[in-house]
Amino acid sequence: MTIIYDGRCGFCRTFVKWLHRRSFTEEIRLLSSHEPRGLHCIADNNLHNLCETSVVVICHNEVHIKSDAVIRVFRNIKGFWNLAKY
Repeated sequence: MTIIYDGRCGFCRTFVKWLHRRSFTEEIRLLSSHEPRGLHCIADNNLHNLCETSVVVICHNEVHIKSDAVIRVFRNIKGFWNLAKY
């Protein structure tokens, strides 16, 4: 799972720090939309317009945005947070 976030957004950076302290059911990549790796991923997946206004999650070749993206992230956190799938 790849999570692309706005690296200039204070809320987004706090959310990413929170994610770093969690265990996931699958491997995740956290990419800032303003750093080279994030920009490369955005270009490869033609996500230029989506990444300007939202968190984007790429999971199993499917693109999820906004609340769907956040729900997808919570579904992959081990423990209590995994209840988001229900």
